[in-house]
Amino acid sequence: MSNVMDKIKRLCDELGEKYFVSFIDGVDVICRDFGNGYDVEITGFYAKAKHEALTICLWKDKTRLLKTIEDVPYRNVGDRVEELYRLTLSQDEWEE
Repeated sequence: MSNVMDKIKRLCDELGEKYFVSFIDGVDVICRDFGNGYDVEITGFYAKAKHEALTICLWKDKTRLLKTIEDVPYRNVGDRVEELYRLTLSQDEWEE
């Protein structure tokens, strides 16, 4: 399992200082708090998929799951999170 943690730490470092590793629901994940009531959780490091892809979950107030994006290649994680961040700046789109 240590090589999985190495992958997590390496990707977290690549994504930058806004990201951090957290232990949620029994697994290590990468998180980013947008500072506006929204945050993301990047998970799937322990899945035994044929290709290396992750899942990004967008949360509101750490309690309400708003969106899940599956099968995101490692190289695209940062871009997808930035897209979600921009969407949260227009909060009316998420409020129902």
